[in-house]
Amino acid sequence: RGLLLDPHVGAWMLSPGDEERLRDLHDMARGFAPHLVGPRHAPASDGCSRCCEDALLALGVMLHVERRVRDMGSRFDRAYAQEMLLPPVLARMEVGGLRVDASLLRRQAVDCEQALR
Repeated sequence: RGLLLDPHVGAWMLSPGDEERLRDLHDMARGFAPHLVGPRHAPASDGCSRCCEDALLALGVMLHVERRVRDMGSRFDRAYAQEMLLPPVLARMEVGGLRVDASLLRRQAVDCEQALR
């Protein structure tokens, strides 16, 4: 089996619902691999350098998160089988374009939470 490929999905598998650490790549790095970003890190000013920094950061977060997810043992196999089906679908949706009614999804989430209580 290859890499998780999507550090955000792997981070979610480690800490579902932790919005603080899952907002963006830099938050994931600070939350899961703080050694990759220093407290005074200022992003590069030009686009090419920024892109390279982000690619290296994504790889570092992905490798760190993957190692931690694999430490989950048999739970990893179940989680991988379920969660890693989603990124290719989401990627196709992003490329093809898809409108989402965010307010409807929020209402449905509230309804589901209430039904589970």
